[in-house]
Order: sequence, then C-alpha cells, then structure tokens
Amino acid sequence: MLQKHYLKLKYRDKERRKMGIDILSKIDHEYGGNLVMLVGPPGSGKSTFAEELAKEDPNWIIISPDVIRGEIAGDIHDQSKNTLVFARVYDDLVSSLESGFNVIYDATNCRTPYRYKIIDMVQGKVDKIFCVVFTTNISECLRRNEERDRVVPEDVIERMYFTLRKHPPTIFEGYDAIIRK
Repeated sequence: MLQKHYLKLKYRDKERRKMGIDILSKIDHEYGGNLVMLVGPPGSGKSTFAEELAKEDPNWIIISPDVIRGEIAGDIHDQSKNTLVFARVYDDLVSSLESGFNVIYDATNCRTPYRYKIIDMVQGKVDKIFCVVFTTNISECLRRNEERDRVVPEDVIERMYFTLRKHPPTIFEGYDAIIRK
C-alpha cells in the first residue's frame, strides 16, 4: 500500500540519470513552496545533487548548515556555534518557503528527530515535502570523502551511515514522497 508513495524515476538522458535530476519533473516547481530534504551520510552525493538540481531552475534555493557554519564560524567544521547556525538555517528555510521559493535542504539528516523538527517547522508553509535518500554504499562514501577538501572523520561517516540504516526516513514522518537515490 505504501509503495505508491515511493517514486521510481524515469530518466530521459544519461546525465540526468546519473544525477537523478528528474525529480524536477515530479514537483510543481513553477509556483514554488516545495521542500526537498536530502538525507545521507557525508560523501553520499547530497551537495553535488543539490547543486545540479538548483542549476535547473533559479527558483531553487539550497540551504546548507555547512555553508552557513562557514559564514558564521569561519570554518564548516567548527561546531561551537551550532545554536546560531541552526537558528539561521531555520529562519532561512521558513522565509524562503514563505517567499515562494523551492528549497533544497542539504544536510545529513541521518537522525529522525532532526528530520521531524524540519517537517514540523515548515508545515503550513510548504506545498509538498520530498525526501531524497542517498543509498550510496559506505565504501564509496569513504572513498569520496578522501577526495574532498573538507574531510570528515571516518568514524563519523560510519556512525551516520549505520544510524540511517537503522532509522531510515518513512512516509509517516510527513513526506509527500521518498525518493531513493
């Protein structure tokens, strides 16, 4: 019964298939007010996906705690100012949606309470909520991590990966659809 809530994406060309960008065809993006919550451990491809999705349409805004942390703390790894960082993330999410933009929330979102907080916050301010779960295997996440400018400790990636496997997003969290990528 719940199967109908999971979208199997059909791809038009090789580039779109690789990035999974056809999510755009499933969203009424002309009017805005949609949220796409990305879920996956570091190195799974979330930020690359977000950038490709945002390139398709200027009505898309990417909100990333890492980017905001870099602006506020001067270093995306500095967790000491997370209260300020997430206050800004929440403000930006709500104001962007209320202004009619489509929002891509680019964060790991591996823990259920964090996902619930975002969903609760945007209820009534959003048309649809889509969840894109990155199913990249752990060895690929670790390999990609080694090639990044901002390397995340291996144990952190492993912890997030296994937390997400134990507690994956479900339609009952409040999504209109969950896309596994």
